[in-house]
Amino acid sequence: MTTPPIEPEAHAEASPLDPGTHLRLSVLLSVIVNLAYGLPIALWPDLIWGTLAGGTSSDVELLSSMRWGGAVLVAWAIGGVLVLSRPKGRQTMVTTFALQFSLATAALIVSALADEFAWAETWFVLAAIIVVGASALYLWYGRWAGRQVLNA
Repeated sequence: MTTPPIEPEAHAEASPLDPGTHLRLSVLLSVIVNLAYGLPIALWPDLIWGTLAGGTSSDVELLSSMRWGGAVLVAWAIGGVLVLSRPKGRQTMVTTFALQFSLATAALIVSALADEFAWAETWFVLAAIIVVGASALYLWYGRWAGRQVLNA
């Protein structure tokens, strides 16, 4: 008994995500990552720098002055929500998101190599590099894959 050939129409339902979906998912990922880092930095610096990263009380006190950086990340997240609501013509904004994550990844790597994170737990620094770096790559891919949506 032979199996019948697969009809092209039947196989079309199992196709990979459409380009617009990759764009939306990559921008949604940027919103989540920006909020995941931005809210704790802005509102609960003791939690992120002390409890999670493993900094001493003097490290936390010094880093608490960086609340404004958390507010900037929250603003980036709000910009991502705006792009999600109306992506057409927002290619420059998505490019800027990808640059934000790419430059942040480079800065994290340089700081790690320069031993500027000696106060932090190693897993915390590696997790930041991986999460931010993977987000950068997916944003570049989402921007490329969704270029028809962005340019419309």
